[in-house]
Amino acid sequence: MGERLGTVEKLRNEGITPISPDIGIKYLHLLLNQSLPTASVIIAGRFGEPPTLSLKPQELSFFRFLETKKVHYTGIELITEAELSLDNDPYLQDHVYQGEYIFPGVLGLEAIAQVATALLPTLARKEDQTLNKGENQDPPSVPLNKGETGGLTFESVKFNRPIVVSADQPLKIQIATLITDSGKVKAVIRCANTGFSIDHFEAIISHSSLGVPDCRPMIPPVSLKEGKNNPQINPDTDLYGHLLFHKARFQRIKGYSHLKATECIAEINIEQKTAWFSRYLPQSLILGDAGARDAVIHALQACVPHATILPTGIERLTVYSVNLGENQFVSAKERLHQGDTFVYDVEVLDNDGNLLEVWQGLELKVIKHRNPQYPCILALLPCYLERKIKEVMPNVDLTLILDRDATVERRFRSDRSLGMLTSSPSVIQRRGDGKPELSDNEAVSVSHAEDLTLVLKGASGCDLEPIIPRDVEMWRDLLGENSFNLAEVISQENHEDFNMAATRIWSAKESIKKAGLSLDIPLTLSSFSQQLTPLSTILWLSSGKDLIITLPVSFREIKTAFILAIFVQTVQKKSDLLQTEPLNVF
Repeated sequence: MGERLGTVEKLRNEGITPISPDIGIKYLHLLLNQSLPTASVIIAGRFGEPPTLSLKPQELSFFRFLETKKVHYTGIELITEAELSLDNDPYLQDHVYQGEYIFPGVLGLEAIAQVATALLPTLARKEDQTLNKGENQDPPSVPLNKGETGGLTFESVKFNRPIVVSADQPLKIQIATLITDSGKVKAVIRCANTGFSIDHFEAIISHSSLGVPDCRPMIPPVSLKEGKNNPQINPDTDLYGHLLFHKARFQRIKGYSHLKATECIAEINIEQKTAWFSRYLPQSLILGDAGARDAVIHALQACVPHATILPTGIERLTVYSVNLGENQFVSAKERLHQGDTFVYDVEVLDNDGNLLEVWQGLELKVIKHRNPQYPCILALLPCYLERKIKEVMPNVDLTLILDRDATVERRFRSDRSLGMLTSSPSVIQRRGDGKPELSDNEAVSVSHAEDLTLVLKGASGCDLEPIIPRDVEMWRDLLGENSFNLAEVISQENHEDFNMAATRIWSAKESIKKAGLSLDIPLTLSSFSQQLTPLSTILWLSSGKDLIITLPVSFREIKTAFILAIFVQTVQKKSDLLQTEPLNVF
């Protein structure tokens, strides 16, 4: 009748929505097939606030993102709005990327949790279901006490589009939640920038009735608090301000006890008293410290040091308990790497090893590749090399450590790094020529240059050489005629200084020598490096069936530039290799 009268749109503008015939018939059949608690049942869409029908009002909790109630049907739907600004939300000034104030995804999850638990109080712990009504009382800020069963679960989380807040104009966001047929809450966040017509963030949230699973760390050989592989990374100087754009409230990484290209364990600082919102707004957070949760995500950036990565989604995130201590640990392992997409599984544990959160399928995508000429961070170069070698030889399992310490002798640095590479106590022995050997027969190689020591496990030989200008005839004598000619080709076609090209060849030969192989087989440019592009930095060389990766490296802390070469392994099958374009060093 409404369509015939032409009043449907007018009714929609007044908050009254129609039910389609198909949906009406569906629910009529459902009602006819079950016993009803009362004689009168109404099935309706939204019906606004007519003077002839009133619903019992439900008071909402005092939370930041429950600022303005737009639509509320108890136990069915809740839509709220909140106005974001630099004054009300000072954390935005600590989350600036390329000059834009970005609403953090972790605060988006917090907003969804606040509105979803207001709509369906049973999502939170039992004692949270009775709302505090005193003026000066804040509701509890954690979903679960330690030891309780269950947790808050987010599924199908998507960060579809960033929410950008202007420096001088407030931005209104809308958090819409709806209980689905399964009893879970579907939630989306929209904003005024796109006319509330795009779901910038979305998730499905529910209460997990399962208890906390037994904690079996994904990376068992490494102790959470006393990892043997303790990379020389200072997050304040090496990560924040370089790889990471996060400031102040979000700078929570204290260090790494384990770091490889595809896995890491990082220690995260918890700050319970951080003010996230204006002093006139409620400070309580359902999910606990948002800065620590953001650090769980951006701690993975160290595994991908050659590009900036940001989260785009999470398959499933379960928060079992909020950490009320001082520190927590993130243990992450890469599940998938395809192009510019990385997928990680993550566990968050407290200082005693108790499981706090489980992230399944955290998806991150590259939004920017780093400048190929930018000096690298010493402790992150091994991750970069591991990744680039696996792009060509995916079945190779390498572990590298770069140790810089001018206060000790080379042998001490070498032994210290070799000890970090072993998963169990191992006796380090040396042959007559000085080559180290481990009692567990793991293949290792060591190279020294100035106050640097490179240690490699999983490949036959490595070498680190400073790039030193030499007379052309001296290079010819050092390299031999064939290798000298190859250096000239590389220098001309790759548009690089001849001393760099010649040092590549010299370092490659040294890595072959450390592998115990003959230098009789001439070096050639590998098929992976045949199509050279200007300023290519990684070059693959071949010695028969064997491959050597070479690249120039420079460090922010050291004036000298080096060539690093790794003799990887004998290639058995052509199918073991993946064709790639020449790659850039960060």
